Amino acid sequence: MKLPHGPSVLLVMVSGFIVWTISFAALYAGLSLACSHRAVLPLVHSPMRISLLLGTLWAIHLAVLALMVYLSWRRDPVSDTSSGAGQFAVRTMRYLNVAAAFATLWVGFPLLFLPPCL
Repeated sequence: MKLPHGPSVLLVMVSGFIVWTISFAALYAGLSLACSHRAVLPLVHSPMRISLLLGTLWAIHLAVLALMVYLSWRRDPVSDTSSGAGQFAVRTMRYLNVAAAFATLWVGFPLLFLPPCL
């Protein structure tokens, strides 16, 4: 699979951080909404359910990022592109995906130890 040309290559390069942004917003919006409406919504009645729902959402984002990291590390920059700019794009995509995976791990890490709705 070849990298796209033009401005869309930048979108491919930062796609890991787009997933991180979605994860960050979804986790904190979900936590805020669940804590403010837990008396009304029976699905999020207990703190354990809130943690379980948020943990599942976090795990889905981590799985997507793990797949992106795996696919970006499988790509060979030399055979995939012949230009130096293309090789730079592939290598940059690799490292940005790994950084986004660590950022997502860091954002969701408090879900494991802190109770929701303090």
